[in-house]
Amino acid sequence: MFRLAWSPGGRYLATSSVVRYFYFSPDGNRLLVEGLNGRNSISIHDVKRRRKICEFSGYVGSVVPFPWHPDGERILFLNCFEVFNSDC
Repeated sequence: MFRLAWSPGGRYLATSSVVRYFYFSPDGNRLLVEGLNGRNSISIHDVKRRRKICEFSGYVGSVVPFPWHPDGERILFLNCFEVFNSDC
C-alpha cells in the first residue's frame, strides 16, 4: 500500500510504500516512522537534516503508533503487551 502525508504547513511531503505508519510532529520538523523495511521498529527522524534521531526496537508483535501529542514532545505507541511513552 502506498502512503503519503503532508507536514503541518505543507512544507514537506512524506511518501512510502515500505512503512506501515508515519506521522509528522506538530511543528513538521520530525517524522515518526513505524515498520521501515518490514522491521519491528519505530524511529524518529529529523526532517531538515534527513537523519534518524532515535529508534525503538526489540518489541514483539506489531505496534500501533499514535500521532504526536499536541505539544510535539511526546508520542504514544502500543502493542498487545506494552504501552510505551517516549520523550525521544
